[in-house]
Amino acid sequence: MPFVTRAEWGARNPKSTGNAIGSHPKGVAVHYEGPKMGSRDHTLCAGVVRGIQTFHMDSRGWADIAYTFIVCEHGYVFEGRGVGKGSAANGTTQANLDYYAVCGMVGEGDATPTRLTDGIRDGIDLCRRAGAGDAVVGHRDLYNTKCPGDALYAWAKGGAPRSQTISGGGKAGPVHVPAPVSTPVVAPVKAASGTLTVDGLPGPATYRALQRWAGVTADGVLGPDTRKAVQRKVGVHDDGVWGPQTWRAIQRTVGTPADGIPGPATYKAMQSYLNRH
Repeated sequence: MPFVTRAEWGARNPKSTGNAIGSHPKGVAVHYEGPKMGSRDHTLCAGVVRGIQTFHMDSRGWADIAYTFIVCEHGYVFEGRGVGKGSAANGTTQANLDYYAVCGMVGEGDATPTRLTDGIRDGIDLCRRAGAGDAVVGHRDLYNTKCPGDALYAWAKGGAPRSQTISGGGKAGPVHVPAPVSTPVVAPVKAASGTLTVDGLPGPATYRALQRWAGVTADGVLGPDTRKAVQRKVGVHDDGVWGPQTWRAIQRTVGTPADGIPGPATYKAMQSYLNRH
C-alpha cells in the first residue's frame, strides 16, 4: 500500500486538537469530494490534498483537513487527521464520534478505478487496525447528501471489496496493510537573519512573512489578494491562481529546482528566502 504521511504531502499543522473519535467507533464512512475533479498526473496529487486542507481550515474554519485518510485515483493513501482522532466530515457530532472518514479524491462524473477503491479499502483496513468496527457506510447514510456518489456508494454498501487481482478468477485474499507511519519530527532550523522556522510546512507564519514580502496585509491567510501580489513580485500574470507556471516562478525566485510542483523542499527554500529578505 503506497502511504503518504502528512510531512510528505506538506500538511499544515492543525489549528487545534479538533474532534474526538468515540471509544468504540462503529466503522468507516466513505466520502468523495463532490464536484468533478478530473484526472491528473500523480505528481500533482499532493498539491490537491494541500488545497483541500487549506479550504477546510481557512474557508470552513475546521481544525484540520476533515478526513481520516484521503485516497487519490492512483491508489495512494494520504494521511489526513489519521487514526485516533475524530473527523469533521460526517455531518454531525455523533457521526464523527462513531465513524472514521475515508475520502476518494474524485467527484461527480469522475471514474472510480480499482486503484482508487483498493486504496480506500486500504484506508478502511488501517482504521480497523486502530479499533474501528466492521461497518462501512456512505456519507449519505449519516447525513442528507449525495456523497459519496452512486458508484462509490454501491461499492461501499457491497462490502468495499478489493479488485480481482489473481489469475483464474476469484478475488484476491486479504493483503498485508502496514501500520500507519507517524509523521516524522522535523528539527527546527533558524536562519540567522530571520525568524521563520525552516520546516517545509506551510502555515500562517510563513504566509504572513510572504505577505510582508509581497506588500499586502499580513493576516496569515493565503487568499486571492496575496496570491496576486506574489505573482506580480515573481513576474507572472496576476490571476490569483497558482498553477505550475506560478510555482516555477516562485521556485526560481527562492532558489530551488523549478519543477512547478510545491512540496516540502519548495517551502523550506521559501522560508529560508523570506528569512533573508
